[in-house]
Amino acid sequence: MKSEVILSKFGDYNDIFIPLKNMTDKQQRILEVALQLFAKEGYNSVTTAKIAKEACVSEGLIFKHFKNKEGLLETIKQLLKEKLDK
Repeated sequence: MKSEVILSKFGDYNDIFIPLKNMTDKQQRILEVALQLFAKEGYNSVTTAKIAKEACVSEGLIFKHFKNKEGLLETIKQLLKEKLDK
């Protein structure tokens, strides 16, 4: 399954988002992929369409859960802050 490839490919980022009891597997996968792509290609170079394709979800699902790319980044920043505060 492609999601297994994604998770192993982005393994360095997985522990940032685990466990997220209030998020679905798809939401978590979107965040993992977004973080990896932002780190690799730069925030401005990555589109929500590319994130959706790599995460095996529709672009509409990203908009439903995160509103836009900035919402994705804000969620990632909040999760990283919470992790660092532990």
